[in-house]
Amino acid sequence: MSNVAFVNAVGLSPYARRKLPGGDSALERVLRYSRGLPEVKKVVLLSDQRQEDVRNVQQVVREQWDLAEVLAVMQRESRGCSHVIYYYADCPLLDPDVTSRMYADHRRYFADYTFADGYPYGMAPEILSAESIGAVQKLAEGVALSRQALFEAIQKDINTFDIETELSPADLRMLRVSLTADVKRNFILLERVMNAVSGELSRSAGRAGGGARTRSGEAIERPDRAPAAEAVLEALQKHPEMLRTVPVFFNVQIVEGCPQNCTYCPYPQMRGPQTGRIAEMAVRDYRRIVDAIEDFVEDGVVSVSLWGEPAFHGKIDEIAAGTVENGGLELLIETSGVGWPPGALEAVAERARKPPRWIVSLDAASGEVYESLRGDGFAEAQRTVEALKNLYPGRTYVQAVRMHENEEDLEGFFRHWKDSPVQPIIQKYDDFCGKLPDRKVTDLSPVKRFPCWHIKRDVTVLMDGRVLLCREDVEQKHLLGNILQDELPDIWGRGEDYYLRHIREDYPGMCAGCDEYYTFNY
Repeated sequence: MSNVAFVNAVGLSPYARRKLPGGDSALERVLRYSRGLPEVKKVVLLSDQRQEDVRNVQQVVREQWDLAEVLAVMQRESRGCSHVIYYYADCPLLDPDVTSRMYADHRRYFADYTFADGYPYGMAPEILSAESIGAVQKLAEGVALSRQALFEAIQKDINTFDIETELSPADLRMLRVSLTADVKRNFILLERVMNAVSGELSRSAGRAGGGARTRSGEAIERPDRAPAAEAVLEALQKHPEMLRTVPVFFNVQIVEGCPQNCTYCPYPQMRGPQTGRIAEMAVRDYRRIVDAIEDFVEDGVVSVSLWGEPAFHGKIDEIAAGTVENGGLELLIETSGVGWPPGALEAVAERARKPPRWIVSLDAASGEVYESLRGDGFAEAQRTVEALKNLYPGRTYVQAVRMHENEEDLEGFFRHWKDSPVQPIIQKYDDFCGKLPDRKVTDLSPVKRFPCWHIKRDVTVLMDGRVLLCREDVEQKHLLGNILQDELPDIWGRGEDYYLRHIREDYPGMCAGCDEYYTFNY
């Protein structure tokens, strides 16, 4: 019996070649892992450009890849073999012991597909029997290449396959951790985890008298391999402070005006009566903010919908173009769908090199319920949705905030949109730490509280550049700095103490009464 290992290096990040604790890069560790896999007769590297520094590995290079192409290569290169083992080239913590258990169960139970569940991504491969590749190929149409692509295809007809699962001893899916050398935030986390594991092992060895020793009493070095999975899981649970690396979501206000006074939004109270000209953020200031974000985090999502209606910005097309100019950031536009001037949606599509994602807040299936929540504009908002779904296929969503006032209407809302090209989102009601009436239909909060996702991953920027602790700070009492005046890393660092206090189960000020801590944007 022989197997083939397929290593996905498509779009390999420069971080995969950076040195990690111990001296090796992620790519070097993955290739070493590949050589120790059970009964593997060859290793095939899938890439979009030839990796000149990779030796003794067969390379298949294509400019463009999708899942169907990956499976076609697997089919061709696994002829005469029994199984394929598939993983990415930027996962330095792939665990040989976990892999061995998976492979043993895969063979013992004659599985078609075996995967690991509950582990952070990057600790285990996927295993597919060679004879099942053809069946998966039939399901691969329309599945873009991603880290979840193989499972996504199998899910389309999951009862066709015999599937085995390697369960993690601790389910860490809620941490949403990716142990991959692909972007800055994940690379920082890898360094922290590996240093933490190394420190724990050293302290453990000291407490146990140093572990194995030579006759001269010198400690024997631990073999040069990825830390054991159990040690990694323990480090992630014991050191939650490691998880706050760099932010991923930036919530930015670009305009003051809004066409509606929604009953469940605090902004009408914050802005007061509107008179005269509506203020907006200068494009030059917005570009300075975007440059600061890219310099600090390199990638992420920028929403231009913190407060106010983006349609009211006179140069929204320039805002959109400036967000994605360098390719590292994605743009999210959340809108009422009301107030867009003729041609503005088309101008954004024309100027933005990378199309934004759009969320249109409808909140209801019927005009009557809509008007009771948001006021006039139901027909206009629906026309905006129709225009967006044609301009931005697959990137347009409609949203409803679930509350007592629209609970009976939501089933109709969901049914209307679920089979359309536009994807529905049902969002929980937010009372902004008690500033608004409690309209929640049900309490969704976890049994045990954990540190806030927003303090861990978000940056909230007002129109004048001031950065608040989070969106819930409607009274603007928790100022971290000004992104137009201060360095973004310094601003981000000032939020660290709040996160550490959450870890200690100390929830200061408005945090004590907040139930948004378990929600997340990205």
